[in-house]
Amino acid sequence: MNNIKAILFDSGRVLNYPSTGHWFITPNFWQYVDKTKFYDIDKSKLSNAFRKADDYIMSHKLIITKDEELQHFIKFYEIIAENLPELQLNRESIHSIANDLVFNADKYTFYDDALNAITEFHKKYKLAKAYYNHYGNLEIPYNFKTLNGIDYDENGLVEIWKNC
Repeated sequence: MNNIKAILFDSGRVLNYPSTGHWFITPNFWQYVDKTKFYDIDKSKLSNAFRKADDYIMSHKLIITKDEELQHFIKFYEIIAENLPELQLNRESIHSIANDLVFNADKYTFYDDALNAITEFHKKYKLAKAYYNHYGNLEIPYNFKTLNGIDYDENGLVEIWKNC
C-alpha cells in the first residue's frame, strides 16, 4: 500500500453523469450522426450494436494512456458503424466521435456534492492507509470506526476500507 500514489474508481453515477444522458453519445455526437436516422433505427438493433461495442470495451480491463483509450474507442465506434450502416459513419467521423469521448471534459456533469464526496474518499483512504501501515493488512473488522486509522473510536468513520 505504500506504493499507491492514487486511487482510480469509476466515478459514473457516483460523482457524475453523462451530460447528454448516455455515456457513449458525446457532446458533439450529433455533428457526425444524423439524429433522425439514429432515432429511426429499431431500438433492439441500436441496443445490440451498443452491446457489442460495450462488450469490446469491457474485454479490455486495463487501459493506461489516453492514446490507448482513444484507440479502443475508435474500435468501439467502428463496431457501432459496422452494426448500424444506416448511420453512414466514415473513418473521419468515427475518429472525431472517439476523440470527443476521450478528450472532451464536457461529457460529464458533476453532482453538486461531488467535491464533498472526493474529500470524504480522501479521508477514508488516509485512514485505511494508516490501518494498513500499522497492522500490515486490510482485514479491518466489520463496523470498525476510527479517527486515526489504528484505534477504535466510537465517533470515527465506519467502514473505512470501502471505497479505498
